[in-house]
Amino acid sequence: MTAFKFNPDALRRIRRESGIAQRLLAEEIGVAHTTISHWESGHFKPSVDHLFCIAAVLSVEPGDLMTRAEVAA
Repeated sequence: MTAFKFNPDALRRIRRESGIAQRLLAEEIGVAHTTISHWESGHFKPSVDHLFCIAAVLSVEPGDLMTRAEVAA
């Protein structure tokens, strides 16, 4: 079975390619800038709501911030 999992490396890469600082992204979606750092380091995962907000700010699809993962059924 295939599932989708948040990809912190994709968030970091896309944010940097977009030229948006962690602090600005945090302000745009209403979280502390340290939260962005925690998400990018993989210590925490954004909620589905935050994932959609991040995607909107970065002008990408939410799936661009995910990776496929095989899980046992």
